[in-house]
Amino acid sequence: MDQRAGGSGGIALIGYGAIAEMHASALAALGRTPVVIAGPDAGQAAAFAARHAIPASGTSVEGAIADPRVEAVILASPSGVHAAQAELALRAGRHVLVEIPLALSSADGEALVGLARDRGLVLGVCHTLRYWEPFDRLHTWLQAEGHVVKHVVARALSLRLENVGWTGRRRSWTDDLLWHHGGHVIDEVLRLLPGAIGSVQATVGPAWEGSGLPMDYAIALRSDAGAIATIALSYNARQGASDYIVITDRDTVVVTGADVRAASGAIVTGLDVAAVQSAAVDAQDQDFLAAIVERRPPIADAASILPVLAVQQRVADQPRA
Repeated sequence: MDQRAGGSGGIALIGYGAIAEMHASALAALGRTPVVIAGPDAGQAAAFAARHAIPASGTSVEGAIADPRVEAVILASPSGVHAAQAELALRAGRHVLVEIPLALSSADGEALVGLARDRGLVLGVCHTLRYWEPFDRLHTWLQAEGHVVKHVVARALSLRLENVGWTGRRRSWTDDLLWHHGGHVIDEVLRLLPGAIGSVQATVGPAWEGSGLPMDYAIALRSDAGAIATIALSYNARQGASDYIVITDRDTVVVTGADVRAASGAIVTGLDVAAVQSAAVDAQDQDFLAAIVERRPPIADAASILPVLAVQQRVADQPRA
């Protein structure tokens, strides 16, 4: 394989939704074009291929993964099939980047991590906040200033009473608040809290008749270092919110969108959220491809996601209202 950044092995892209568009753009910025795109509707797959100059398209995920040109697979398919498709790709000897969530149970996630380890393959997960410039700068600031985090308050509130994603595009599948958006929030909270998580308590709202899934969660975490976090998740919110309050032993920081402001002064201001998100996807995909060449775990290595899945599983196991 060519040792240029990201190598030259072929990439299969599975899925043609909004996030697949971002992956295609990120790959184009790296000078890479998938060799094949696959999804359930032949017409939509072909149209996606035409927009991004992808030479082959079809409806067979198995066929795309088995294509002899393919070295790596990016899964941008519905959440419920991530684990099965990742297993299929790993067993075929392909490196895999999976859109969040890696799986819908901690057991399935652990099995995939073990399979990737046994096969010597890179398995990354799109926990994209790990590549966000505002969070990078927050973590650098906390470390440089010697702050000890005591409490994190995080909210991810949106309205998802229809199968419509953040771009307004209708989906053929139902999103899962805990395992998808909750995964982003819990991951960032775990990165901020010192120590491993010991206590997980959660109150789970009733299931929505439209999906059979809970639409509200109140989660409380405590680390073995004594730090705590309170997390609010909702798909019922007519006024959305995505923010983090980080209370340390010496200051308090509020992260809203791409702005990071401490009580003592601004840390990051003036960044465009859409540009930050796009840059994060670019950095994430570049890191994944570089990890293949350099034979190292990516920043969002699946093994490093297992503590997030463990928290999610403990929340999922709570009785529902």
